[in-house]
Amino acid sequence: QEEVANSPGNPEWIGDSGKFGPFKNQFFIGDQTRSNVFRVTLQKVKGRYQGCVIDFMSGFQCGNIRLKFDKDGNLWTGQTSRGWTSRGDKLFGLQKLVWDKKTMPFEILDVKLHKDGFKVSFTEEINAKNLETIKLSHWWYEYTRSYGSPKIDETLVDNKKIQISRDKKSLFIQCPIIEKKVYCFDFVDILNSTGEKLGNQKAYYTLINKVD
Repeated sequence: QEEVANSPGNPEWIGDSGKFGPFKNQFFIGDQTRSNVFRVTLQKVKGRYQGCVIDFMSGFQCGNIRLKFDKDGNLWTGQTSRGWTSRGDKLFGLQKLVWDKKTMPFEILDVKLHKDGFKVSFTEEINAKNLETIKLSHWWYEYTRSYGSPKIDETLVDNKKIQISRDKKSLFIQCPIIEKKVYCFDFVDILNSTGEKLGNQKAYYTLINKVD
């Protein structure tokens, strides 16, 4: 709420075709209010799906309501600002996102829960420097009949350990695992091997069930 989306549209599944960059088997969702598109990755734990939200692209001409991948892997978004105010100066529109089949964006690829922490994967090799600057926090929301909720019990997680994988494309963050928390990973100072910053620097994992 507020940080990634306010009024999400339909989820659109990319599958494993590889036609839209490295984001295989992920959902893409547009948001009407923020005029952005974000990604969702799922993990089934104890029979229930939970997972991660990562922003993808912002700055569309108005609110994104309906997304659809075509046969070539291009992502079309149907848009409007009618009914609710959206970012952008258009009343309605249609835009298309096309991957050039060669550019590899430096992004958080996925987050998966383990028994004693999280594995965070990236699209490119990361620089081992600045790992101590990674911030991890968690909170929850009140589920009521009222619209929205403030963050409940927002807490910065200090007791964590971070290890980088051999291929330098993933991190394992060992930390206390608490059910019914949204875990926020902030990688603002993480760079790839050429010194480039992440396109989107935060990931949000909603943890319902622990992994045994």
